[in-house]
Amino acid sequence: MANHEAAGGTSDRGRSGPRFTATHLMEVARHGDTAARLDVAGDANMPAEGVALLARDPDPGIRGALLANEAVPQVALEEMLERFPEMRAQIATHPHAPMKLMEAAPLGTHTPVSLDSYLRRRAASDAQRSALLDAHARAHGQQAPVTLGDAWAQAKQAT
Repeated sequence: MANHEAAGGTSDRGRSGPRFTATHLMEVARHGDTAARLDVAGDANMPAEGVALLARDPDPGIRGALLANEAVPQVALEEMLERFPEMRAQIATHPHAPMKLMEAAPLGTHTPVSLDSYLRRRAASDAQRSALLDAHARAHGQQAPVTLGDAWAQAKQAT
């Protein structure tokens, strides 16, 4: 399937609702060319089976595009990490990455979305949230980067 729009997808990005049907997303995940798989990897409506297929895709670009999808569940990230350990740093900053993996990553590499997810999963107080976000703001360009785990420990002690 060279062109997923010809096979039932739509490029009408201005309409409301899902851009592609679940059936179409699965068809592209299974049989789409590289460009089509890249396009659908970021679709939050990708069924779990399609996410699993794309997480095992031999093309690192497809896997990278999948990591930009905030809806990818932890189980898919764990499988990707097991198969492709070289992607550890990228996986560590995904909002659904395993906590220990997130904590091992440098604080400055995390996005606001991954930090928010981490703080929700930690049930952080407002004071802890504020302390960690302040540390994150200072983390960029540090000579010796602090990890998220170390910054969290400091935030807990400070509050």
